[in-house]
Amino acid sequence: GADAGQGATVETNLRQIGEVELTLDDNDGPQEVTFEFKPEKIGRTLYVVRAVPIAEESIRENNERQTAALVVEPGMRVLYIEGTLRNEYGAITERFLSKDPDIEFCAMVQTRPNVFSKRSNIEGLEIKGIPDTQELIDRFDVFLVGDIDSSYFKPEIQEMFVKRVRAGAGLIMIGGYHSLGPGGYAGTPIGNILPVVLGDRDIGQFTDAFMPKLTPDGQQSHIFKNIVEFFPGAGGVAPRDGLPMLDGCTNVLASGPGATVLATCPLKLLADQREMPVLAVQPVGEGRSVVFTVDTTRKWQQGPKALDLDSPFMQFWGQMIRYLAGRDTQVLREAGVSAAIDKAYYEPEESMNISATVRNAEGEGTDKAKVTATITSEDGRSSTATLEPIPDAPGKFAVDFEPKTIGRHDVRVEATIDGEVHAAPEKMVLDIGRPNMEFDRLDLNEDLLVKMSDATNGRYAHITTADFLIDQLNREQMKRKVVETINLAPPAWMWITFVVLLSAEWGLRRRYHLR
Repeated sequence: GADAGQGATVETNLRQIGEVELTLDDNDGPQEVTFEFKPEKIGRTLYVVRAVPIAEESIRENNERQTAALVVEPGMRVLYIEGTLRNEYGAITERFLSKDPDIEFCAMVQTRPNVFSKRSNIEGLEIKGIPDTQELIDRFDVFLVGDIDSSYFKPEIQEMFVKRVRAGAGLIMIGGYHSLGPGGYAGTPIGNILPVVLGDRDIGQFTDAFMPKLTPDGQQSHIFKNIVEFFPGAGGVAPRDGLPMLDGCTNVLASGPGATVLATCPLKLLADQREMPVLAVQPVGEGRSVVFTVDTTRKWQQGPKALDLDSPFMQFWGQMIRYLAGRDTQVLREAGVSAAIDKAYYEPEESMNISATVRNAEGEGTDKAKVTATITSEDGRSSTATLEPIPDAPGKFAVDFEPKTIGRHDVRVEATIDGEVHAAPEKMVLDIGRPNMEFDRLDLNEDLLVKMSDATNGRYAHITTADFLIDQLNREQMKRKVVETINLAPPAWMWITFVVLLSAEWGLRRRYHLR
């Protein structure tokens, strides 16, 4: 937004974070300079862009521009693959993935060998089965692998998944008759990064109902933030009862050497009389992997909901996915709204996009809300815009709005949810104006014009006095006196010539005796 000089820099917190050299061209209009850098923190940050002046510049005040940017975490993309159409697939897809407004997902379930039914809210995603290119796999942040046999993942495809996990993604495999050991994952690329020691295909299932018992690490884990009281700890009794038990789990041999066990089966099922790991995690390069050996967490949602009780289902899976995606945010069961604008500087007559994410009292994304944005200019004038729900994106609202005045504006968003008004905590500030002050400052510099007229023996008059000035000029023209001086006596040379001629005549007459 600043004038292009010999170079440009961008700064924040009084520290230079970028510099670009620029060669001016001869084309009309401004030239663009792009800075690429990674923001250091989430939230609102003020950036200052400065351009080095060039010698020909007459106006240098606009060689510096400030802009505020609101940095938010991007949405998480989840790929969920199931080998059979089971109840857990429906629960995770319908009651979690499609309800969390921070998640974009693609859920695929195999309906017959190598034929998958797909549900997705990712716009433009073209996928028919298990991804088989690194480019497509790299589009996702979290992989949730369900009851699908390892034979459906070719070794080279498994290596692609592992590469993405090592680069920063997360992978979780849940229990099933065709997952973990029974699914033949022992010794495979995916099996080798899991945090448990897998058995062979004959290891089988534990079929008794039980409630996972949290270890000390589990009680401190981000995955169980705010829901620890639903689960038993060392004492074997949950502080808060009423949560249904789960229907068994898939057997594993032990936890891996680099794993952290967060929950176990309370019965001593291993050969050395230890409790079998049910939930274990471990780092994998820049990413992380999880094994959760159960497959009936739907009971945590169905039972409490039928009795109108609190359920940890949404928070458990929401915080699980956030952990796998490398986030430390938690899922709260409370209504609220958050908001954002697409950028912090706009040209005049350019539309700004205001977006909001709305959650109901259960922490789920909802479109049952009235969302409005109030845009206030520097002179105190306000405009209001109504945000509309985005189809197939629960909890997402947006509106395009064109401010009528230039300058700085404050944007505040409110949502009415179940009759209560909630204000977005984000303070959003944007600037609307032209980047070239050479074309902004078109007002008259009257002091300079007066000095110029005085120096040239002229007179300055404002355009608003044009009619009066013309009338005055006409009157002065009519009243003007023209003084012309006429010398009545002939000039000296005429007198001399006259005398010479007269003397010559007299001499001739005397010589020739003429009369």
